[in-house]
Amino acid sequence: MVLDRPCTTPSTSGDASTASSSVSTVGTTTASCWRAAIRRHARADRIKIRTGFNEGVVWAMLARVPRSDELAAARGYRDLLSHAVPLAADLWHEPLLAVGDGDEMVCSCGRCSALGYGNAVEDVVGGALFEDECPNEEPPKPTALTMMHVPGSRWPGDSPSLS
Repeated sequence: MVLDRPCTTPSTSGDASTASSSVSTVGTTTASCWRAAIRRHARADRIKIRTGFNEGVVWAMLARVPRSDELAAARGYRDLLSHAVPLAADLWHEPLLAVGDGDEMVCSCGRCSALGYGNAVEDVVGGALFEDECPNEEPPKPTALTMMHVPGSRWPGDSPSLS
């Protein structure tokens, strides 16, 4: 789905206080526009969704119980991430989900240019993100992916080496 362009643009005239207030207004207006665009597309496709705007994040979710085939596909995608993300974390990368579409995903490292590809149906994982060490010397910071899919990344008691 391609979202419409934002409804407003920041004002470049006026003093600093006017500019900062116009930027904060633009963010709220833009979020409202994006939410409206998501709803418009959902109505066109007859999909029931819920949308919201919390702390600078615009979100949308399906407002129905998923079908069994959708649950199976989501389980396969989750299993793919549970296999691939620890590989990247072991190589000191900070894995970030760049693009996910159906059964496929492309992840990137938040600290270097490494990319990785995964396909849940074909059980394929490859790319520098999953095969080469990160060139940065400092330890990686936790990402959402590592906290969800790497044991011990959230709670010290989860790590087998600390048991």
